[in-house]
Amino acid sequence: MRRSQTQDHVLATVLCIAVEASGVSNPDHFRGLVRHEAELFRAGNMTVAQGNILLTFDGPARAVHAASSVVGLASRLGLDIRCGADTGMCQIDGTCVVGVAAERATEVARLASFGEVLVSDAVMSLISGSGLVLVEAFPVDGPTKYSIYRLIS
Repeated sequence: MRRSQTQDHVLATVLCIAVEASGVSNPDHFRGLVRHEAELFRAGNMTVAQGNILLTFDGPARAVHAASSVVGLASRLGLDIRCGADTGMCQIDGTCVVGVAAERATEVARLASFGEVLVSDAVMSLISGSGLVLVEAFPVDGPTKYSIYRLIS
């Protein structure tokens, strides 16, 4: 069986930026600004789906720094966004990112308040020494139990 040349199964950190659609008058402009910020932090792929922007990173600290930067940008523009990140397996098919890490990053973003960056315990365990300060926010119960951490600085 031959695997598709366009699909990659990778370990990556996925950042989900959940945008409050009613506050964005020009979504294409905002996505362009996010793409610029993502490039500064060396994001891989960018997927736009169901009002969310998903970005992949080869390092979790880069993803959290990018999330913080995008939250600051959105705040200056008067936009409400939520950010969530998870590290795990995902599939990248062209520019589309799917899989467990993408699903969990989206779930974590849904749990965030506007202007907040939350990360899974997988991200937290990998950013030691990065200078990022996070505090435990709350546990998540479900089929898989894990903890959520909030970015302080």
